[in-house]
Amino acid sequence: MKKLLLFVFTAAFVLPSVSQITITSDDLISSGNVVVMARDNDPDPAIHPGDAGANQNWDFSVLAEDATDTIFIMNPDWTPYYDQFPTSNYVWFNSQGNTYNYFNKSDESLDMVGMVMQVPFLGQVPLPMEPPETVAEFPVAYENMNVQSIEQNLKFPYDTLIIDSIWVKLVSQVTTEVDAWGTMTLPMGTYDVLRIHETREVKDSIWVHTLFGWIYMDTVSFDFSTEHYRWWSNNPETGYMLANMQLDFQTQEVTSVSYLKETPYQDIEEYEAENPCALYPNPFENQLSIQSDEYLEGTFRLYDISGKMILRKGIKGYSAEVELSALKPGFYMYRINSDQNGLIQSGKIVKR
Repeated sequence: MKKLLLFVFTAAFVLPSVSQITITSDDLISSGNVVVMARDNDPDPAIHPGDAGANQNWDFSVLAEDATDTIFIMNPDWTPYYDQFPTSNYVWFNSQGNTYNYFNKSDESLDMVGMVMQVPFLGQVPLPMEPPETVAEFPVAYENMNVQSIEQNLKFPYDTLIIDSIWVKLVSQVTTEVDAWGTMTLPMGTYDVLRIHETREVKDSIWVHTLFGWIYMDTVSFDFSTEHYRWWSNNPETGYMLANMQLDFQTQEVTSVSYLKETPYQDIEEYEAENPCALYPNPFENQLSIQSDEYLEGTFRLYDISGKMILRKGIKGYSAEVELSALKPGFYMYRINSDQNGLIQSGKIVKR
């Protein structure tokens, strides 16, 4: 369950001024963008948090790239679980972890209302946050601080002679502080930044349900703490966190650093105004119908979120049916090409 804690972020940006700095929700990256984060799993000793305070300098130019994580910034209705989080209007999807993070973004705050993550033996599981976790309260400024208590619950059936259900309950005490500002140098460049320091104390309790009601399992329940530093910039080339540093809470050693590898980019462009083809239903379950306004000879291609083509089907006529029952639920991208005119349409579809 510790993976639940890895996707809660605090958004903050810095203006090039010695005076106190603030940001608004308009500074956050918009839906339709793709973020690629590199990850150094064994950082050089020169990589450390440094001091709190004003006018700091962090030189992380020696960070290595051991792995990458691709994050898709999405609208909730592009995802298969949007109806589980009706107050969400903003989603971060990590394609490597197959994890959706649902937010409500307003002029006042960025609140994480829940997530959907892969749980062993259970598959994709929705996990609402009660109350929603405020990861940024606008306007955000240097020396802002927030303390909150968040609860997450996961209940699932467990069919044995004695136990019929299991309940995993996480109660997190989260403290975030915008404790420093200055400049950060990464392999991709140098940026003005704000730094956010987060500590999280978690009580992870396991309960089982029997004929006698819910019973607390002391031997498998435990408490733990996590600590992160995150750096954000208001530079228009970023729009997402520049770096996320994880520390061992006990030893204070840096265990890993994720950092922005390149400027975020738009994914497959959608031709909203002049779409010659209708795709329905969307979201779909087993079959997708394609209806063209004009006679079409061409190709329908389907891609997963990593950009890998997983299906290619020829189209000849005014309509086509595509059998997709074997696909896993999730978010996919498509292209429709005409043999004569090349790309004529692209966009996003969702498998329930």
